[in-house]
Amino acid sequence: MSGRTFKARSADGPMMFPALEMHYPEAQRIMQDEYAIRMLSPSLRMAVLAMAWRPLRNLMMRSLDKQTPGLWGGMVARKRYADDRVDEALAEGIKQFVILGAGFDTRAFRLIAPAGADAFEVDLPDNSARKKASLQRVLGNVPPHVTLAAVDFESDDLEDSLVAQGFRPELPAMYVMEAVTQYLTPEAVGRLFTVLSNAAASSRLEFTYVRRDFLEGKELYGWDKVHEQWVVKDNYWRWGLYPDDVDEFLERYGWDVRDHVGADDYRVRYFEPAGRDLSAIDVERFVSAEKL
Repeated sequence: MSGRTFKARSADGPMMFPALEMHYPEAQRIMQDEYAIRMLSPSLRMAVLAMAWRPLRNLMMRSLDKQTPGLWGGMVARKRYADDRVDEALAEGIKQFVILGAGFDTRAFRLIAPAGADAFEVDLPDNSARKKASLQRVLGNVPPHVTLAAVDFESDDLEDSLVAQGFRPELPAMYVMEAVTQYLTPEAVGRLFTVLSNAAASSRLEFTYVRRDFLEGKELYGWDKVHEQWVVKDNYWRWGLYPDDVDEFLERYGWDVRDHVGADDYRVRYFEPAGRDLSAIDVERFVSAEKL
């Protein structure tokens, strides 16, 4: 399977985790997403419904933690973190949101469109087509204020594609990239951040990255099998950063880091207040920045 095909087929898989969160009492949920289960394929939807039974859900969690420590907690924590940053941007008056590598995420029509802001969901053409079909099934149509933009970061012009569909680059915007950069070549990452360097002052940027020491095999963080399969054999994950290099990397493109979080931060901010015994992925971190 090619990297492009893998990314297309894995678009809805991450939505299992927010869907599973809805089985917990509201006070114990790391995040709230009533649409998540409806966006899943029939087979994944059935799996999530079956795990309403707590023993089965706990069994799955233990199995995941053996193979990929912190996967469950990391997936829901990063989505909650992005949701919190989107809510902040809306409260500060941002009216344009660009969700890069949107997959089947519901943020555009769950948080952004209801607030009267515009959301541009950018993804591979196959994913955008599947997302459109799912929105038609779940909501009857693509909601107002939501635009699906089919773009391949490796070959297409992101800026031209957005402007052609109504994006106004002269106005501040929030750009959200959740689990995107690791799948790109270094050349594509450079082109993408060059586009982002043209963002209007006071724009926001939220993006995750994979640690470079993991990609280089220097530290595996318990994700030995993932490294062997996705990095060494299949070359799905290709780009990352050392945490100490993040500030300098973003300064190159005119961005100033406002927050930089990982597993320990998720535990303090989300898991402990919810009374949940969860850990998060050490391999991945989340950065929040503002355009100078």
